[in-house]
Amino acid sequence: MKVIIFAFLFSIFVSIFAQQNDYCKTCYKIINDLKEEFNQGFDGITVNQLIKALDQECKDALGGSNEMICISTAKKNAAKLLKVLRKKGSNNNQACIALGFCKNIV
Repeated sequence: MKVIIFAFLFSIFVSIFAQQNDYCKTCYKIINDLKEEFNQGFDGITVNQLIKALDQECKDALGGSNEMICISTAKKNAAKLLKVLRKKGSNNNQACIALGFCKNIV
């Protein structure tokens, strides 16, 4: 019985990790697209401008319920993301952690 429970819990963990990993990979593409769209310069960008761009990126990159999750998460974390994007030397991983699509695994 313990083996069955362990196998069940392990399969849930793997499923959650795989989904998280997919969102994380998608986020890297979204961040690269944003950097290209705004020519690597985020100092003159407002949170609302970033939200609008993120909204379009979510629509382009995802569909269905994943698109809605992306848009909701992006709106909720846009200010944090903008702070990271304005920081010199920040990378896509830091941006995606701020956006909420990647986990900080340290």
